[in-house]
Amino acid sequence: MGLRVAAACVTFETVKVTSPIAYMGKVDRVYLLHYIQSDEMGVENIYGSFYQEVVRQLREEQGIEDIRPVWVKVYRFPDVLREVVAILSAERDEGNSVYVNISAGPNEYAAAAAIASMMVENARPFTVGTEAYQVPEEDLTIYFEGNSPVGMSKKVFDPRDLPCFHIDMPEQDVVRGLRVLGTRLEKGHRTSYAAMIGALKDEGCWERPPEEDARGVTQAEKMYYSRHFIREWTENDWVVRDRRGRLELTDDGRTVTSVFYV
Repeated sequence: MGLRVAAACVTFETVKVTSPIAYMGKVDRVYLLHYIQSDEMGVENIYGSFYQEVVRQLREEQGIEDIRPVWVKVYRFPDVLREVVAILSAERDEGNSVYVNISAGPNEYAAAAAIASMMVENARPFTVGTEAYQVPEEDLTIYFEGNSPVGMSKKVFDPRDLPCFHIDMPEQDVVRGLRVLGTRLEKGHRTSYAAMIGALKDEGCWERPPEEDARGVTQAEKMYYSRHFIREWTENDWVVRDRRGRLELTDDGRTVTSVFYV
């Protein structure tokens, strides 16, 4: 069984990095992507303080010794993508699973980390919401200039184009077929081969040409259902089988049916 590995970005957050790792239970290794701008000592000290506090919490409070710093300009999308892909690929080759925190860090890191996680097997991206904020409500005036709201950024650089990577959407009939399965499970309807094949045909998800003079569900249709639908669902971890061998949708499967071709 492989190691449980976590990866996160450290800028101006601590608990948003350490709390999810504690929630996971046993974590064997942590990668911390961290940025130091060496020609601006003040910025370096601020980033360094947050990084050192994250390391302290992981070591002293969670007992994690294998902490690997990754020095990268976390505001540069291509740089982050390169580093995260390298991390995930190396851990995948060792048979390890990597849980990637895409909530702590700048937007460029979040986008790159999410895309990398979808490109490499055994990567599991996750988000972390903020339950309580450090800045009290009475101090929110720092986001204003006079009476005008400004936000955290007062001035910005020119926009930079991001590199584009094509990610194929799942096949429409496979996703719609999965939705048919989920609906039948929710309603307590039968999900046998014959029942599902009939339902897929009724919903227009069945693209295999009908057989001439065929009566009922043929063996060829069962093979097609198994190979084209069940195998795709299983290989993508959209379904699992319960103790009695019946198909059940996973959380990923339910997400797919709620996102695509609705």
